[in-house]
Amino acid sequence: SADDKIVYCELTAGSFFGETALFFKQHRTATIRACRFCEALLLTKADLDKELISREFDLSRMLAIFQDLQKSNNYRNSAMQANLKASENEKSKLYKLVRKAMEESDRTKESWIMRMKKKHFSPNAHFR
Repeated sequence: SADDKIVYCELTAGSFFGETALFFKQHRTATIRACRFCEALLLTKADLDKELISREFDLSRMLAIFQDLQKSNNYRNSAMQANLKASENEKSKLYKLVRKAMEESDRTKESWIMRMKKKHFSPNAHFR
């Protein structure tokens, strides 16, 4: 999210993004931000087309696969937007679940900070 508080998706090794822009000649629809060190590679449309042609790949088949993927992504994104909107309604169950999770996360973070303070900054701590 814009405020870095909400993680919409966590990609794992071998994951990819940007296929919509690549295959449908559109501008990107999202911003990706790494939360830890990672290796990211760039594949241009020209390089992809060149590689697919050299392998005699069926472009119409690939286009059909990515059209299905685009439909799936659009459905998922619509559902996510609806859930985000519902999470703002104080009467919704989702609002209550999100607030509870945030409170538990804050308590966990706070207790971790207190443990670190005691471990490293108490009078007899090795760190001092």
